[in-house]
Amino acid sequence: MSANDKYWEKVIKEKLEGYEKNPPKWDEFETRLNKHIKIKRLTKVGSFVLASIAIVALIYTISKKSEQKQLMSKLPNKIKVEHKILPHNDNNSSEKTFITKDNKTKKQKNEKSRRHDKSVIANKKVKTNNSEKTPFTSTTESSETESLDTLNNKHTNTAINHEKKNEFEFSVTNIKGCAPLNVKIELKGTNISECTFYVGDNKTQANNNKNITVTLDKAGKYKIIAVVTFTNGEIKTYKYDKTIEVLSTPKANFVFDKGKLIDMSLSSNKILWSIDNTYTFSNRKEINVDYLNPGTHQITLIAINKGCSDTLHKEIEIEEPIIEFMPNAFTPNGDGRNDVFKPTFNVLPDFYKMIIFDQFGKTIFVTTDPQIGWDGKGYEKGLYVWKLIYKDNNGNMIEKTGNVTLQKN
Repeated sequence: MSANDKYWEKVIKEKLEGYEKNPPKWDEFETRLNKHIKIKRLTKVGSFVLASIAIVALIYTISKKSEQKQLMSKLPNKIKVEHKILPHNDNNSSEKTFITKDNKTKKQKNEKSRRHDKSVIANKKVKTNNSEKTPFTSTTESSETESLDTLNNKHTNTAINHEKKNEFEFSVTNIKGCAPLNVKIELKGTNISECTFYVGDNKTQANNNKNITVTLDKAGKYKIIAVVTFTNGEIKTYKYDKTIEVLSTPKANFVFDKGKLIDMSLSSNKILWSIDNTYTFSNRKEINVDYLNPGTHQITLIAINKGCSDTLHKEIEIEEPIIEFMPNAFTPNGDGRNDVFKPTFNVLPDFYKMIIFDQFGKTIFVTTDPQIGWDGKGYEKGLYVWKLIYKDNNGNMIEKTGNVTLQKN
């Protein structure tokens, strides 16, 4: 508390000694007074802290400058640097040596003035003691002498680095389609020693080939991962941000059996039929072609699944239909006309059987040769029952029954 604050506090207390109670608004006055006293104290503490920081900073700066002076005092007195360059506009092709500071000619001084603002002397070789050193960047000239190795070490951090960074990227085309899907990958980069692509279960080595193709035979979704080894030994993994989708390709197939076309396609949700390029049927598993004329016919089946399709072409042969004629009577009298009972076919069937029964249902004649008929010998005239079984050209078993009259003169 300052002397001024103490004085006024004393005056106020003397004025209030005669009061039994505190005057009006005394509490408010006392609060403000205490707050004022606290602010005064904090101000003094803050001033002390700032002064301490400033003193520490000053001491640190002085010590740094002292260290720099000691370091500079240890350096040699002269720096001698020889730069071997080829003159640009001189007919004399021999090399010229320029020495900084000592033994400079007027022409060399003019060269120096033109190069004074250049901060980097690149792609030149510094030659000393019959050995070559890596060029370095120099920003100032000095009259002090220093060894060439020391000067190179001094400028190591500012030397030009021509090495390219490790870079890699790849692009993918044909990322969705029907199996088998050929996915094309194009890669670009620098310092690549080895690159391997993983696409599902497929592993493909890129080597020096900039473009590769991966064939995916199975339907599904695939991710692409590239593992790259750079020339400095660094290995990095890159992932393609999109998914490769291979759709299932159906397999079209059908069979021709008993006069019918039957669809046998795999992995299809829609089919289309074409017969001799004139008839078209959609989504029918079976088609009856008994109505077709005998001969060769071209059948086309297209199986479809989610935009993928497969087409099959086949030829089928329609045979002449088997037609039989059964007489209802015959006269076995030896006149050469209608002497035996048998059916007549336009095409002989592969399988044939005819059975004759008497009035009592007893079997009296059986044959499996369509060329052989019943001559009725040994039997009386009258009505008899026959049964015919044969296979038509579509493979169907045909069975028929009827009556025949045996007549005798």
